[in-house]
Amino acid sequence: MKIKLKRFLAILTTATTVLCAFSSCAKEESSNPEPRDIVGTSENTTYEQEPTESESEEITEPVIEPPTEAPRLSDECDKVLAIGYSTNGSFYELVANETEDYNGTRIVMGVIENNSWLIPLTSDSPFISDSGLLVRTGGYEMSIFDKSVVFDYVGSDCFTIRFYSCRTASAIWNIKNNIGYVAAENDDYELLITDKATGITHTYDEGIFMLQRGHGSTVKYLKTDTMDCCDYSLEFSDNWYPFSNGLFAVQRDGFYNLKGERVISLDDYDIYYSNTSAYTQTGETITPCLIFNNNKCDIPIKNDQGTNYIITIDTTGKVINSVKVD
Repeated sequence: MKIKLKRFLAILTTATTVLCAFSSCAKEESSNPEPRDIVGTSENTTYEQEPTESESEEITEPVIEPPTEAPRLSDECDKVLAIGYSTNGSFYELVANETEDYNGTRIVMGVIENNSWLIPLTSDSPFISDSGLLVRTGGYEMSIFDKSVVFDYVGSDCFTIRFYSCRTASAIWNIKNNIGYVAAENDDYELLITDKATGITHTYDEGIFMLQRGHGSTVKYLKTDTMDCCDYSLEFSDNWYPFSNGLFAVQRDGFYNLKGERVISLDDYDIYYSNTSAYTQTGETITPCLIFNNNKCDIPIKNDQGTNYIITIDTTGKVINSVKVD
């Protein structure tokens, strides 16, 4: 019995020693865990791979350079003479270069549409005379750098040339069809492009320009798509206005069609004119008298009692509105 008890105590002591040694090893391992390379997740635990030395460096966003704008063709030219927008939104630039050699000064012109050449630089322009300088009625020829030279975009894909303070142009260039009209070659008929009272340049998107000779008593019209003139001329003793909505007006007379027929009479109206009263004004908008806009024309008149009114007529001459003017 004593022998069995001693054997049992020896076995118990041995087991206790083994358990203590195992517990000590477990504690040492937990205090110095091995690195883990597992990346992923288990049901209850997530393991992440430690970043490398290069990955731990600061990450910077790449610098994106803005796109460079394409160089403008007009920047390569000596001068931009005029600009304009067509009815379909195309952007036109009338440009020119001027050179000098032993033969003298020479000019070339071209037209850029939306930064592409519509008409490359050429000396074959209605604005350039045979001698290579700018054309002008009266025999004068000038440089593109002369400040008295004015170029206008006047609608219908057309540019004109005139001289400072002149309300008429001496030549016109249809840049889409590449054809022109030069006044000096056509009995000195010139194009009326600015309003007499204000100097405002009109835009002619109908492709019809009024031509005048002398002080404007003899007029006819020009179709800019072909540069053909009507085969008749009209004599007026009063001022006239450009075509608008297919009609043009003669002051204190009436409106005429393309055949030269008076289709609207103004004989029954006492139209008043002065430096300001020839224009209807709403806010900052000024509309020249006797010009149709969207088939409507505002006309300042006086009634029998001397009261000022602005009447609005349509292209048939019917009065569609009237406003008393204080």
